[in-house]
Amino acid sequence: MPKRRSANHTTVSLTLLAALLLLNGCTTLSSATRDETRLRGEVPTALGRVLEVQIEGVEGADRLALMRALERELITGDLFDRVTEVPEQAEQLRAPVATLSVTLGEGSSRQLFDLWTLNDAFVARFELEIELHDDSGQSVIEGHITGVAADDVTDPEHLDPAKREDVRLAALQDAAMKMSRALRQAANARVNQAIESLTRITLAPGVGPVGLAVIGFDDDSGAQQRSGTLLAAHLTDALGRLGPELELTPVAEARRAIERASRLPERFSEVAPYELEELVLNLPKASLVVVGRMWRSGAQVSAQARLLDREGREVSSFEASAEGLGAMRIVAIKLAREIGAGL
Repeated sequence: MPKRRSANHTTVSLTLLAALLLLNGCTTLSSATRDETRLRGEVPTALGRVLEVQIEGVEGADRLALMRALERELITGDLFDRVTEVPEQAEQLRAPVATLSVTLGEGSSRQLFDLWTLNDAFVARFELEIELHDDSGQSVIEGHITGVAADDVTDPEHLDPAKREDVRLAALQDAAMKMSRALRQAANARVNQAIESLTRITLAPGVGPVGLAVIGFDDDSGAQQRSGTLLAAHLTDALGRLGPELELTPVAEARRAIERASRLPERFSEVAPYELEELVLNLPKASLVVVGRMWRSGAQVSAQARLLDREGREVSSFEASAEGLGAMRIVAIKLAREIGAGL
């Protein structure tokens, strides 16, 4: 007569089986999204402001998406002014620039079941080998990058192709972000060091807080990347670190004042008193305003700032330059230091 299994034995077996299944499902999703990124090297701050990218193994829409992601990450992060692919027929006498080589090791996308959420998930990942060279051709950073993204799938039988594409794009964006991370860390370290050099200003006794608004900077007429608005924001942030003696107009408020004005100057750096009149009416707390222009020359970013009173008379003017990673923020900090010293 066969032995009857006890209820406790059956419960333990089912619990063990469920635990094994759960562990297996967790391991499957975990391995599918595991980040294998490993980079080596030390990034110099003077890489120049132009980067050329050479991509191998990534083709079609993925190649275009990766380049667009790199442009967003590396330009908006104040790392480079221009990011392009290496020209097929490079000019022999062209100026040397930093280069980034990206090689696809493996790319995959698949659907799997996640026992934690009891849902299917779609996972895309790209394994990339990268190497960054400075403008002298020396390798400064190299290694492996994993670009990965995952999303739940509500209907595994009819997975929307557009959703698959969105996940692949997110994985490529993830790879671009990881490529820029080391550069952003180097730029941020440099900017933080410059911020530490700022000294809080102290006005003469009886002189209350000075109202100040940064209105705008003109871009160089030939600039491929419009950055005047961004420099104004960086300068406002830097001036805010000079202490409570300055009553700063927030960036958003200054922009609204510009939008409300019916007549804008063609160039902020050459604003006439009658053009400034309507702007300052929308900035009642600002007794002084900052306007200026910025330009680029090779690897260098430069700017001139003019400090004006409400009638448009120039109180003082300052210039600053910087190059390499974080150059625009460094320029803003230098201008803030000069404006603070002048006040």
